[in-house]
Amino acid sequence: MLRGLFDVELPEPNPPFPTDYAVTADGQRFLFNTVIDQPTRPALTVILNWTADFKKQAESKRLARAENARRGISSESRPVSS
Repeated sequence: MLRGLFDVELPEPNPPFPTDYAVTADGQRFLFNTVIDQPTRPALTVILNWTADFKKQAESKRLARAENARRGISSESRPVSS
């Protein structure tokens, strides 16, 4: 007759790992891969149409450089912030 040593909830096996447990070589200890406490997951932010915003910002920078060039202000003459 088989008798359980302890109760543990294991998730369904996920390939390529057929089990979520291991037994030490001497058979005295068991290791279980299981969730003890489910933490709150951080929010995932999805940015839609980000390329349009990227292109708009790039165009703004290009126009600013063109305007500075028209005024005779080179990018090298601007002070560098530290």
